[in-house]
Amino acid sequence: MSSQSPAPAVDGPTSRVGLRPRRLPTSVPVVAFGLPLDDSYGRQIFQGILAYLRKHPRWQIPVRNNTPYLPWSSLRRWRGDGIIGIFVSEEQFAEVERLGIPAVNLSPPMGTVERLPTVRVDDRAIGVAVAEHLLRLGRRNFLFFGDPRLSFCRLRYEGFSSTIKAAGGRVSSEAIPLHPDVGQLIKSGWYMEAIRRVPKPAGVYGATDRIAFGILEACRKRNLHVPSDVAVVGTNADDILCQLATPELSSVDSSSFQVGYHAAHMLDHLMGRSPTAPELRLIPPGPIHIRASSDNLADTDPDLAAAIRFIREHATEPIYVPDVVRANRLSRRSLEILFRKFLNRSIAEEIRLAHLNNAKSLLEKTSLTISEIARLSGFSSAVSLEAAFQKFEGTSATAYRRKTALNTPSDGPA
Repeated sequence: MSSQSPAPAVDGPTSRVGLRPRRLPTSVPVVAFGLPLDDSYGRQIFQGILAYLRKHPRWQIPVRNNTPYLPWSSLRRWRGDGIIGIFVSEEQFAEVERLGIPAVNLSPPMGTVERLPTVRVDDRAIGVAVAEHLLRLGRRNFLFFGDPRLSFCRLRYEGFSSTIKAAGGRVSSEAIPLHPDVGQLIKSGWYMEAIRRVPKPAGVYGATDRIAFGILEACRKRNLHVPSDVAVVGTNADDILCQLATPELSSVDSSSFQVGYHAAHMLDHLMGRSPTAPELRLIPPGPIHIRASSDNLADTDPDLAAAIRFIREHATEPIYVPDVVRANRLSRRSLEILFRKFLNRSIAEEIRLAHLNNAKSLLEKTSLTISEIARLSGFSSAVSLEAAFQKFEGTSATAYRRKTALNTPSDGPA
């Protein structure tokens, strides 16, 4: 799924949140975070918050034990100007509401009604994107691993299973409790029996990258080949964890950077420092970062797979067709035939698409100039970058930036 601009505010019976009346904060608002930073999801959200603060007046953020995070025991007694956090229980919602200060929640509701102003990724759309990707691999049997107690897992399963069933596939789910310490990986033994039962070839979705990592470990212990026997996809695009996995793990970008940016904007509105903000903002997921665990080319042709891997690994560099050919054992003509046969595009077009995907990410997440983005994305010039956008996106890089999450809100200070 390609990265999109944020969805509009959601209205209707599932969104009954009344934004708190804005009040004048102190000259420098004091804002606390109930957002653990010991996993990639929390860290990327915080990077989005920092990106917002680079463009707007700063906040004062309490730091405990060298991290800008307050545990729930401290957060429930917070007396500052605002809170951004992940609230998942009735107790937490009630405590935050009792504080009577602006608060923004980053997680789905427990039921159908949002209790607090909310910014979150569209978890159901994440499940749909994974299902569509695995269906393209020709699989008919699918398995989902997630913690049914958590609303984001339930939403991801809803999107995943409904898409699979609509396409005539068979899907089952397996409850897998997330380890309370996000620094710990799920034990692979918990997956072994479910992996054994699912008919092969199968498509398996882990609701988080930690779960998907455990799935890959279970496949290795059962001597199952990934992805020909079992194709595996996770969520959150944790670069370190995905690259440590064997084989490297495909994962959906959960748009956590954009979630953090928009959460900061919403909180500024609630504290009286920004004129407008939506009640509820659902952020569409970013693209699936396809790696060897679900790469449909992995078993198609080894030379083609090697060429594509080379392009992806050097996508930030100004590489050209001769560079790809030199890294491969085939002639240019033979390699071009493979690209046309399996991808219906040339080697040069594949390179341009890899460069373009990098440029799109930088346009969405940074305020770099078009020339700087061109240089960091492997393009020879801004003109070359603009030409690629016109060819593949039908718009200019500047117009694309205007539509991205980072620039959509009217987020100037009041």
